[in-house]
Amino acid sequence: MEQLISKAAESAKSLMSGVQASQLDASTPCKDFKVRDLANHMAGLAMGAERAAKKLDRIAPPDPMPDMVGDNPGAAYAPIADANAAAWSAPGALEGNTNFGPGEMPAQMAAAITLMELAVHSWDLAAATGQSYTMDPEVAAATYETVKQLASGSDRDGGPFGPEVQVSDSASVQDQLLAFSGRDPNWSA
Repeated sequence: MEQLISKAAESAKSLMSGVQASQLDASTPCKDFKVRDLANHMAGLAMGAERAAKKLDRIAPPDPMPDMVGDNPGAAYAPIADANAAAWSAPGALEGNTNFGPGEMPAQMAAAITLMELAVHSWDLAAATGQSYTMDPEVAAATYETVKQLASGSDRDGGPFGPEVQVSDSASVQDQLLAFSGRDPNWSA
């Protein structure tokens, strides 16, 4: 899992470095987020995931959330993504329980959620900013399994996943996972 998180973090960093200041107010596939909101969400999540990997107590995010990426999301996000990936690669990160998201959970699940957030939101960011992004096949497969596990019991109309989008049976794993998470794989800005 730690290698997949590292691959996804590298992709996220690359995509974040491609975001132009003029795109920060653009819409994204996440209906409640503009590009700046999405970049800040990704940064905040990576910081929380790093704490989870290190088995540190969860810190409630400030309300309102501060702007952590400014006008140069790539420069702001890179060290946060690196720290997140390094934390999950440390000995013991995947063992036992940790505090993440809504509360205590197995570290393996926190890592899977971290990977899912990195992969899916990287696609959101790429789609919103006109960048090309094809997930690593192993990242896509692992992320799809996590999405299927988490979305199966969630309220799709008010939870983290929207209603499933229909795609052909021959769609790529990436497109299947996006569709299952409630995203239209053909979405564009």
